[in-house]
Amino acid sequence: MDVPNPHIELQARPNGVCVLEGVHQVSQEVVYEWSVTEAEPSQQMLEVTNIYDTCSVDGALRREVVRYGLRLFYKYELELLIQEAGFRVEAMLGDYDYSEYETESPRMVIIARKE
Repeated sequence: MDVPNPHIELQARPNGVCVLEGVHQVSQEVVYEWSVTEAEPSQQMLEVTNIYDTCSVDGALRREVVRYGLRLFYKYELELLIQEAGFRVEAMLGDYDYSEYETESPRMVIIARKE
């Protein structure tokens, strides 16, 4: 299982600010990817709005907007939920490089086995 580290996610982006995440060339079009994040730390939630502006070769602009809520889990809460689901946590890593999970780790990568 791979989930965001809440210690990092809650501070990753300025609250309510539109951030350019990337510019991508897709066929003949250029896609600008934007995001706006509203954090609610007391609810362990992020409300994320992704905005995709697609510019075609004729100059036309098309916008798609995707909104979703992202629930953040802390280490001990996640371990308990995994155990309650009938799994045993074998390891909790901080990233795909097999580094140990720490507060500053970018991810929480959990290796669990069905009991």
